[in-house]
Amino acid sequence: MTSAFTRRPERHVVRTWRRVFRSVVCSWVLPGCAVALAVGLVQSCPRPAFAAGYPERVIHLIVPWPPGGAADVIARPIAQRLAEDLGQPIIVENRSGATGTIGTAFVAHEQPDGYTLLFATSNEITMSPAVYENLPYDPIKSLAPITTVLTYPNVLVVGPAMKVTSTSELIALAKKRPNQVSFASGGSGSTNRFTMEMFESLAGVEVNHIPYKGGGPALSDVIGGQVDAMFATLPSVLAFVKSDKLKGLLVTSDRRTKLLPDVPSAPEQGVPGLIVSTWSGILAPSNTPEAIITKLNAEIAKVVHAPELTRTLELLGQVSTTKPEEFAALIQRECATWSRIAKQADVKPD
Repeated sequence: MTSAFTRRPERHVVRTWRRVFRSVVCSWVLPGCAVALAVGLVQSCPRPAFAAGYPERVIHLIVPWPPGGAADVIARPIAQRLAEDLGQPIIVENRSGATGTIGTAFVAHEQPDGYTLLFATSNEITMSPAVYENLPYDPIKSLAPITTVLTYPNVLVVGPAMKVTSTSELIALAKKRPNQVSFASGGSGSTNRFTMEMFESLAGVEVNHIPYKGGGPALSDVIGGQVDAMFATLPSVLAFVKSDKLKGLLVTSDRRTKLLPDVPSAPEQGVPGLIVSTWSGILAPSNTPEAIITKLNAEIAKVVHAPELTRTLELLGQVSTTKPEEFAALIQRECATWSRIAKQADVKPD
């Protein structure tokens, strides 16, 4: 039979272990549960609006084309007005080269915090990816579309020395002299090159393609008479056509543009399928917080649709803004279109 003396140490040991257990529960387990509960509550609550204080410092807007080009001329007035509305400076940086892909790749690999943005054109987003297989960015996965800002057609232009006055005369000359009528372009992944390929297919001609490192140098040689013709963006040739330094034969749209009312549309010149519209737009690195994308979309739309800036931009093209999801859908459609055309025409890097 066990005595009271022998039982007491057992009860003492039990009580001691109970105190240890309660201590462990209170010091480790319960705080851990509290942390888990807190984490669960945080995760179940809506995420904070990261755009609430955005922007709090300088924004860098990267233009992947040289200063003075069409993209640069469009980007700068928008950046100036947007900076005034956002209350922070916006620095426009030109990082040109490789048909716009160098500056695009730079932005694609920047921090997705809304402080580095891309002022892009359809060239580097939907055309170059159709030609270059190893680009350091994916036009759909690497970038977050914010909005388009401007759209404009291309213009078929010839130098003043060319003895043609219409597209039909140029087509007749190209058929008479296969591979001898020269066309300049800004490179393989440029709108100039792709529009030229469409023109060859639709008109049934073969021309001599002369690639350049950018649309500016290409246009200079057309003006100078070193190259016969070119499909150039409307903003880049507007002043030259109006001053008769170039002859405009056709605009790649289904109707004439009010900026060049004397230049006929593609359907008027017998090539109704030659409809090519180039856009300019603003994008951010992928994974930029949705709240920032939404805020920028609204602010940019407000700025470009303001009467004063609209008047300035409509001297270059047609003001056109979109929601981010609409812009993303446009990019996907055009990537598929230009990829198909590149394969059909066997467009290779120059």
